[in-house]
Amino acid sequence: MALSVGARWAIATPALLVLLYIIFIGLLLIPWLQRHAIYVHKINSEFWHNTSDPTTFGFACNQVRTFSIPTPDGILLQAWHVIPLDVYAAKREELAATTGKDSNLLLSLLTSDPSAKVLISFHGNAGHIAQGWRTDTYRSFSALPNTHTITIDYRGFGRSTGSPTEAGLITDGIALVNYVMHTLGIPPERIAIVGQSLGTAVAAAVTLYFADPKNALIPSTVAASATPSTPLLKSQDVSHPSYDSLSNGAIAEHSSVAIDPLAYQSALTPASSSAPSGILFAGTTLIAPFINIPRLLLTYKAGGVIPLLGPLRPFRFLHGILDWGIQDQWQTLLRLQAFYSAAQKLRSDDVLGAIHVVHAFNDADINWRQSRGLWEGVTGRTADAQLEKKQATSLEERVDGTRFTVELVEHGGHNRVCTYSEVHLAVRRMLTGSG
Repeated sequence: MALSVGARWAIATPALLVLLYIIFIGLLLIPWLQRHAIYVHKINSEFWHNTSDPTTFGFACNQVRTFSIPTPDGILLQAWHVIPLDVYAAKREELAATTGKDSNLLLSLLTSDPSAKVLISFHGNAGHIAQGWRTDTYRSFSALPNTHTITIDYRGFGRSTGSPTEAGLITDGIALVNYVMHTLGIPPERIAIVGQSLGTAVAAAVTLYFADPKNALIPSTVAASATPSTPLLKSQDVSHPSYDSLSNGAIAEHSSVAIDPLAYQSALTPASSSAPSGILFAGTTLIAPFINIPRLLLTYKAGGVIPLLGPLRPFRFLHGILDWGIQDQWQTLLRLQAFYSAAQKLRSDDVLGAIHVVHAFNDADINWRQSRGLWEGVTGRTADAQLEKKQATSLEERVDGTRFTVELVEHGGHNRVCTYSEVHLAVRRMLTGSG
């Protein structure tokens, strides 16, 4: 007896779905497509959002300085410098009267104050510097007393030039930190680093680099790009140079954003004179981090809904394919372990270098158990089974004398948690030197 058309489709559909899924996995192993899937850097709201005008995102007039930072390998990064509200309020009339690209006053509010602090923020994947909850996050950070927030769009994101890679994003993060330390003159004990989602991997790598710049977990191409060697072009709005590796289109793209002339000082400093010998910051806060990309992909849900690689979880022999096929692995756990090993040799007290993780139980994108895995991997201790009750809790341990904290909160999801008090308190604890 012949099968009906409906019966044939009922038999064929599962096989067809399996075939399509296998093709999907195969496509993800192509490096170019893989990086687009991981970084999602081409999806943003630049068509209707002007990131050169922060007032459209709810900031006060001239509360945010928009500029660009060059990297040693010739990339131009869009950057924001958010003035803290208490500092802004004291100079509001003067700041409101500042016109054009004169950023001297905004800069002096940071550079002339020996007590001013800096929070360096690394955002997650997709979008741009002002996408989604990011501006709410910067505004919430601006409530921290006398604490300036400086953030960038990584290469390939927003108006920044280039294309994202793991080594490239680490280079971008290092360029930003060098700008803050060497150009603005802010010492590391007055700098806190914050990363969210993908930004936690950048933050962990940058933190390790400054503690141990020769560590094998830092991609060799990061060090290789540290010394610029190209002749230079004049910027259109400052009398300082720009790399000739930047195309005319790239320069034109940034014509509405001042290229900070001081940034070239740090970007053009040879690695031999600028590479750190071992530096600890006030601390690093990681919001919704992950162990590494291969482990994350087994539980990651796109948009908090679709478990892209969830079907592979039961088949442990297939996990090796991820380890082999993922180009940018972002090994955060290994880098944190290496950092604590380096910090033990650098530590002069028990305050600097603390790492504080904040993760929401209801994070639908990156499961909170990723942070539990970081805790167990860094401390060597098994987390309490009571965590499965998903009640707010904080785990804290001294690892070779340097604090490591994992704070799990009940609410906040993947993005909104950045604005929560737990994050502010973690940063405040670091910047006030209370360990």
